[in-house]
Amino acid sequence: MTQKKKRPGGAPTPSEPMSNRTPSGEQMNSQTINTDSVEREPLHGRPSIQIDLDALDQMGVRLLKSLYSDIRTLNNVLSGMLNRPCHQASERIYELNIAGGLLDDLHEFLSVYEQAIINATRASNPTEALEVYDRACLLLKYEAGCDETLLGIATMAMNFAKQEAEAATPNRRAAA
Repeated sequence: MTQKKKRPGGAPTPSEPMSNRTPSGEQMNSQTINTDSVEREPLHGRPSIQIDLDALDQMGVRLLKSLYSDIRTLNNVLSGMLNRPCHQASERIYELNIAGGLLDDLHEFLSVYEQAIINATRASNPTEALEVYDRACLLLKYEAGCDETLLGIATMAMNFAKQEAEAATPNRRAAA
């Protein structure tokens, strides 16, 4: 008969009934746990997240703008965390330890997600004036962050203003 190994603290493993729990508290202090024999609890369904491009394509511009803002905020927070000394591997800049590397992977994933949202926004073709405005605001904010030239951003803003004016007055254009 094989004996099931318990996790530290006497918590039962997922396959072990709750009645097999070892004593806790003062009784537990008198017991020694050999950490070499403690098994790591297996992950049930390894966490996996992917960018659902179809979902992004189905979202309206207002939701895309909101999602972009939220993901941008998370990415900014991660950027700050990556600069903490506890995530640096050495005195050299941009050399991360293991924890910093994991945060950097998450940071990179969120950056790719941001780009996917921008791509979906660019591909959108809103007709309502408010959505045209939201699309323009999001794309201008993004382009301004990409160090575009002022002339390029001004030209883009002018084109977006024209699209917004056309969306706001569709009857006038149809009558002409």
